[in-house]
Amino acid sequence: MPGLQRFWQAVALLAAALTGFGLILWLAANWDDFGRMGRFAVLQGALAIAVLAAAARPALRLPGALAALLATGALFAYFGQTYQTGADPWQLFALWAVLALPLALAARSDVLWLPWCLVAMAAVSLWAQAHAGHTWDVRPQDLPVHAGAAALAALVVALLAPWARRFTGAGPLAFRLATALFALLLTLTALGGLLRDDPAPQFTCGLLLVALAAVGFASRRGFDLFALSAATLALDTLLVAGAARWLLDGDIDAIGHLLLLGLAAAALLALSVRCVQWRAKACGAWAAGGAMPTPGDRPGPVVLLTALGAWLATLPLLGAVALVLGDWVHAGAGPYAVGALLLALAGMLLRRPHLSVFVEQLALPLLLAGLGTLGYGLARDLPLQLAAGLLVLLLLALAWLANTRQRWLQELLGAAAAGAAVLALHGENDWQDGSLLWLALHGVLLAGLAGLRRPSLAATATGWLVLVLVGLASASGMALLVGAMPGPTEAFAGSGGIVLPSSWTAAASVLLALAAGAAAARRWPALRRPGCAAVGLVAAVLCAFLPMLGAILLVAVLAAAGGRRPLALCGALAAAWAVGSFYYTLAWPLAHKAVLMVACGAALAALAWRAAGLASDAPTQAPAPRTAALLALSGLAALLVANGGIWRNERLIAQGQPVFVALAPVDPRSLMQGDYMRLRFQLPPDPDERLALPQSGARPQAVARVDARGVAELLRVAAPGQPLAAGEFAIALVPKDGDWTLVTDAWFFREGEAERFAQARYGEFRVAPDGSALLVGLANADLQALR
Repeated sequence: MPGLQRFWQAVALLAAALTGFGLILWLAANWDDFGRMGRFAVLQGALAIAVLAAAARPALRLPGALAALLATGALFAYFGQTYQTGADPWQLFALWAVLALPLALAARSDVLWLPWCLVAMAAVSLWAQAHAGHTWDVRPQDLPVHAGAAALAALVVALLAPWARRFTGAGPLAFRLATALFALLLTLTALGGLLRDDPAPQFTCGLLLVALAAVGFASRRGFDLFALSAATLALDTLLVAGAARWLLDGDIDAIGHLLLLGLAAAALLALSVRCVQWRAKACGAWAAGGAMPTPGDRPGPVVLLTALGAWLATLPLLGAVALVLGDWVHAGAGPYAVGALLLALAGMLLRRPHLSVFVEQLALPLLLAGLGTLGYGLARDLPLQLAAGLLVLLLLALAWLANTRQRWLQELLGAAAAGAAVLALHGENDWQDGSLLWLALHGVLLAGLAGLRRPSLAATATGWLVLVLVGLASASGMALLVGAMPGPTEAFAGSGGIVLPSSWTAAASVLLALAAGAAAARRWPALRRPGCAAVGLVAAVLCAFLPMLGAILLVAVLAAAGGRRPLALCGALAAAWAVGSFYYTLAWPLAHKAVLMVACGAALAALAWRAAGLASDAPTQAPAPRTAALLALSGLAALLVANGGIWRNERLIAQGQPVFVALAPVDPRSLMQGDYMRLRFQLPPDPDERLALPQSGARPQAVARVDARGVAELLRVAAPGQPLAAGEFAIALVPKDGDWTLVTDAWFFREGEAERFAQARYGEFRVAPDGSALLVGLANADLQALR
């Protein structure tokens, strides 16, 4: 049974992911109990077991390789936190990508290539940031760095391209993810150059590169509909942004320029969609026929191009409407009159029997601008819940009146209606009230599921449910790794999500998960087995701790049962996000969360191991000797690199010069965040601007001297070629968040130890003769180590 075999393979992958997640939680919970060598032994043992399992049984190749990839990342992440040397983050991601490459080549599946692509593209982006002065600003002098980043990203795209598939085994999903990230990198860099007072050459270069990419993806040999749509959208964005800079730079006839910009953006989008359709038909990627495909026949990539590109025209039109109305927007019937006029005009255009792409793209911005204007008027004059309720009715009516061939428009209107419905149910109440938000989201969810059963409402219900899935995932909290990124995500990650588990939300989530299992058994009779039922029970156990997961699983199962693969994929992504958010659920200790995840992963692994359908090889797998060699290469390389780094740092700890550096005062509100302490050291002044990072990328050094207690006094920033006086030594500085510090700006510790580490007054370092340093601990005012 191929379908049942795929089910158990998915269960095995889920078991690997949950077990790896639980291992991370367990190590974080028992941070100090293992000691440095104990932690590394556990992680290296997990990596070795995963590699051996993948090499021993073909049925475990994908789960084992995925577990090995995750274990490799966890190993070097813990390496960076244990030995805080101030290394750039890009080095971790680049090393992870290089060491995991043999795993992906051995697995020959997007299950490995998708995470590998994310890791590799993150390494490219962080490399550019580090070599551009550790800033995200786009400066003209950094053009070679950004060109190098574009070349590295293009290399990742080429590795995952269809022409290389016979060597890599990468599927279309990994290639499309790579092209989307490549287009995003070029677009953001080019826009950063455009938004400067004097535009940087990165804008022109980015525009040319995006145009070349679009031409390449449009060729018959390199054609890919998704990649071409992504490149075309990036090209349209840059052209519209350039036109906006040119038209709106001077304060002359702003209304006329906004109208011109909106109409030009609509015309550009219409031309782009038509060209993409024409190339798709010429390359055989569209149903053959005598006429050009109509708007209703568009596949997903072109729908996405249409939807996102429409906003390029909508925003300037909304700006023009606001300027035309002026004070009329704030008093009077202006929003209603203009909104109704725009909606009526858009409706007449969209309801035409023979609708061209140009006319459609002219109508869509008018429709969105009319809705925005009318929605503003309703929110201004009515209570929020009533205004949102009326907007829901209006959006559903427009979706009902839309041409049945325009499913994409019905989906967009359905998503907007779902957002308004959540607002109508929740009202102006406190958004931190998780129980009320839970009720609002689940009430809107049930309405969407009811509409999904009726063919005439299916398109509207699909968009409705996609928005609900986004809301359910967002209310769960920040997912693991995403929440580890610096910036505004830190505060959200520390909150543990909006909807916290309670007895009644847990019970409801479990019931929804059981309903999802019953629906799956009804749709697929092959799943009516004890082992499959046990998988459903494990999922129900997880849902008892994750109040949003039950509803997400129900949507994913019903979508898959109805053959709606894009909606089912959205459900799977939302479920992964919800499970990842469990890391930040502060209501449970890390140790308890670790036990839960490992227990669920072990139970699923045992069920998958016993399943008869898991034992056969997949037809796309590589020959066993080559696969085993690649797996062994990856595992051995990771272990050698890790142990080499451990040996070097342990030698520095044993032989380096002990130095204490006083901590500078910090804002007490940011002193403790989660399981790490923010650190700041008082650096010497730099009147000669010696802290400016040279183009070579070399880091400046501080000159210091220690007193009788071993406390260092930072005297000055070292001048190039200046010798050190007797008793002085150099210590390297590290860039962090646009400033400089010693080695690191954070110290990680075990959960629940914040009160003890708040006594820290010194950082304890080991310094090598070349100035490299390692932060080994914190000490109190008496220089006693806080262990």
